[in-house]
Amino acid sequence: MSRQCKVAELLRRAALAITQQHHLIVKRRPTFLIALGVVVVAALALLIDHYAFAPKASNPPPSAANVRSCLGTKVLGTGGTSFRYPSCWTLSNYTEETTMTTAVAFLSNQPMHQPCETTRSGISTTVSCGFPVKTLERGGVLVTFIAGGMPGWTIADDTGRHLVVDHHAARETVIRKSNRSLDATTEYWIFIDRGVPDNYYQFDVYFRNPGVSEDQRLLRKMLNSMRIQ
Repeated sequence: MSRQCKVAELLRRAALAITQQHHLIVKRRPTFLIALGVVVVAALALLIDHYAFAPKASNPPPSAANVRSCLGTKVLGTGGTSFRYPSCWTLSNYTEETTMTTAVAFLSNQPMHQPCETTRSGISTTVSCGFPVKTLERGGVLVTFIAGGMPGWTIADDTGRHLVVDHHAARETVIRKSNRSLDATTEYWIFIDRGVPDNYYQFDVYFRNPGVSEDQRLLRKMLNSMRIQ
């Protein structure tokens, strides 16, 4: 029998006892009151036990996509370059290389997966890479940090707003349209002159709402913390 049924049965018995003993209250008051007190105490004990030890309803943890920033930060340091990012984000360094670029790191506030697939056909091998996040949820962020190089490349070859990142010339392009594969609402493409001929860093950030001002604030904090040797 469940605790609730036991409580109901005890309370029913108490009510029955009160009815049966009503005409004997004067003659048998002490005995009646003792019996009634025992029943009430037992019922209260069962109620307390039920609510004290019943499983508590728990609220699910917030989605990772709802976590834009944290109180703390971590440092990503690689190849003589470092910058800070929110400590609640996930860092992954899946290997992704082409003849001219190397993916240094991926950052997101959502879970990530291996973005590259290897296909072998006879003696040839093909590697195709996409994004490590299938779709950005509302509030989602994805950062790709790439080291690249191209013969004859200079920062003047890139268009966009002029920036300075740790004394290095940079260009920023803002794309305010949805990325079909990510459902991003805003994209930032930032090219940074590494100070080595023909070489650059590419810092791409994909945001999905809530808003442009918060997107820009997070991006500026990461860029302002960047150190390039």
